[in-house]
Amino acid sequence: MRARVRELVGERDRLRLGLDALALLKKPSFAIFILCMFLICIPLYFYFVNLGVYLSELKWTNMLEKTSLAQVSDVIFFLLLPFFLRRFGYKVTIFMGIACWVARYFALGFSADGGATQTALIFAAILLHGACYDFLFIAGQLYVDEEANERIRGAAQGLIAFILWGIAMYWYAALLYIGQVHRWEVTS
Repeated sequence: MRARVRELVGERDRLRLGLDALALLKKPSFAIFILCMFLICIPLYFYFVNLGVYLSELKWTNMLEKTSLAQVSDVIFFLLLPFFLRRFGYKVTIFMGIACWVARYFALGFSADGGATQTALIFAAILLHGACYDFLFIAGQLYVDEEANERIRGAAQGLIAFILWGIAMYWYAALLYIGQVHRWEVTS
């Protein structure tokens, strides 16, 4: 079967379409990495799209200045990334990025209850941006570069972009649509 596919799709066409990058998914560690990143990216869009709406509903002022702390955090963790990669390697650093995303989602989720810790939880979520982004996405792109050989490196980066920014975005939109159709509401 594979031989027949290779006959039908020539070497140049496979390279153009990036099909050879799919072979990386046969490696269990790479497949788990892609799955984890995919699952993180679905709620990521809820964060990026709805944070401004959420903060507006909370009557926050100077949102731009407050949320720009995320970029400050990003610069700091970007500068720390080489030290973490050298000390802990890709797997642990990427796992730290995943853990930071989970912590960020929980901080925002618990902040919805209001109370005395609401502002602190929101600021914690904003400040986690650097660790979330750099330890998962930047370290992840470096990991993909290391896993892929030079011939398929570009296709592998394209594959990861398609899965994270294409398929995950589709699932976000589908869940958003389902939520609007069924008018999901959180009740206390």
